[in-house]
Amino acid sequence: MRKALQFIQARAMLNMADGSKLFHCKSIRRLQVISRALSLNTSPPTLIVEPTDALVDEPVSIRVSGLQRHQKITLSALLRGAGKEFVSCAHYTADENGHVDTTVQSSEGGSFNGVEPMGLFWAMVPSVKHRRTTRLLNKDITVPYYVTISVQSSHMDLKSIQATSGTSGVMAAADVRRWYLKKGVQRLPLRIGRIRGTLFIPLGVGPFPAVLDLFGGTGGLFEFRAALLASRGFLTFALAYLGYDGLPNDFNDLEYGYFQEAAEWLSQHAEASPGGIGVIGTSLGGGITNMLASFCPKVTASVSINGSLFPPLKDQGLKRQGFKGYTPTLKVIDDVYCTSNFDFNNDDVQVLPVWRQGVQMLSIIAEDDTAMPPLVYKEMVRKIPEAKMHTIQSVFYPGAGHLIEPPYAPLCRASYMDEQFVTLMLWGGEMEGHAAAQEDSWKRVLEHFNKYLPRRKTPRL
Repeated sequence: MRKALQFIQARAMLNMADGSKLFHCKSIRRLQVISRALSLNTSPPTLIVEPTDALVDEPVSIRVSGLQRHQKITLSALLRGAGKEFVSCAHYTADENGHVDTTVQSSEGGSFNGVEPMGLFWAMVPSVKHRRTTRLLNKDITVPYYVTISVQSSHMDLKSIQATSGTSGVMAAADVRRWYLKKGVQRLPLRIGRIRGTLFIPLGVGPFPAVLDLFGGTGGLFEFRAALLASRGFLTFALAYLGYDGLPNDFNDLEYGYFQEAAEWLSQHAEASPGGIGVIGTSLGGGITNMLASFCPKVTASVSINGSLFPPLKDQGLKRQGFKGYTPTLKVIDDVYCTSNFDFNNDDVQVLPVWRQGVQMLSIIAEDDTAMPPLVYKEMVRKIPEAKMHTIQSVFYPGAGHLIEPPYAPLCRASYMDEQFVTLMLWGGEMEGHAAAQEDSWKRVLEHFNKYLPRRKTPRL
């Protein structure tokens, strides 16, 4: 044991001279673990985290062995990425054999309670490093999130763990990487006429089922969901449409024709399976998804996440359809938060004809959404003729907030929409309900597109 300690010390000093910061940090962590074990004259416990390198939607198992019978420990997680830090912890008691297995044992406290194998991931909150509420958002999907899982002696709370920089009482540690982009998936930034976005081409031989991906009114280009969909076998185009590379900065300047043009371009791509595309959208993007399902003949399947069933754009391009558009404004709650406001009477608003083209539609609705209240959706869906409801599936999630993302992402109940920290949007949601919604809805999204989008036909031998 002492020879191993001397070896690691030598490697640490060597790599400090070489400027290898990553190995130095890991070496110091190992030194702390081994030094503590030597001082106690015991062997350090064994921490096994599997897999250590995986996509963000893959579950992780965490097991600890070599503990004392009924020993109390804390498992903690520290995520670093996108210039942010998120943390969580959970309290466990070893069984008769000195083992802890998060897949079968209950957390007795900390960031969550109960048997929650992925609780250390979805229960994360911003670390004390962040003075303002923040959203964990990966804007460079070519880089993973780095997560350190640690085993600490006794039960410790997050405040105590962070006060010691996570090193106090550390008995074992393991590092994992979580990716949105699978190795080998192609990422192609595109500017085609006025269209802006990024195309992701899956591994393997095409053509592939194609999906157009839209986010909400915060603007910019979000690639993480498109990258993950491509990693799961879909040709995916992450489309920017607001506040990005010469595109409009105001809701009122958005044109429906821009989105239909993008859908038609994707449907004609050489790597897209013929027969129609899918569209997925969140928030404002969800409302636009419902517009495409109503009016774009290239769409065969859609997923709307907390999107409206009325046009969220102005009348541009819709006059021939006879539909009036409604763009959101902001209202202030409790002199602190902002949320969306639609200034209309539901009785006077026409529902989008999402049934018109026979598009298979999955609508994901969060019951604790403060930005697009579920009551608005429920009132609008009543206007759809009962005979037309067979192509529409609505799934409601109690406790979920507006920002439903792929599995295991931390809840973002509120975040700033601008870099000046002026507009603090309230999105809603409670931690456990939101986590359950993200895990279940992602499975439904993949099943929906796999079932209703055309795939390459394998020629008969």
